Amino acid sequence: LSSKPLINMSAQLEKPATDEVSKDTKPTQDADPNASKWVTDEEMTYYPLSRLRRVSVSHFRGKQLVNIREYYSDASGEIKPGRKGISLTVEQYEALKEAIPAIDRTLNL
Repeated sequence: LSSKPLINMSAQLEKPATDEVSKDTKPTQDADPNASKWVTDEEMTYYPLSRLRRVSVSHFRGKQLVNIREYYSDASGEIKPGRKGISLTVEQYEALKEAIPAIDRTLNL
């Protein structure tokens, strides 16, 4: 991980959320060099971390969440969400962003 966020998600995460569960939403892509890495398929918009790991932004019960999830390929080759993953609240996501420089130093990056 670099000390820079993958994409400017802050602007999107600060917008008020609805109380309904909604499909994942696409964060803003304001002149961000990583914006082209966001992928939109039939069901969601996500940022691929690797072939089977993705980051997405969603709404649930009026809160915005940053989701980091592992996926798997079923017998037919279709990519499906796995059981392993985490959903971070905006506050938790902000805390993670603040921790990135210390994590980078620990990893000697």
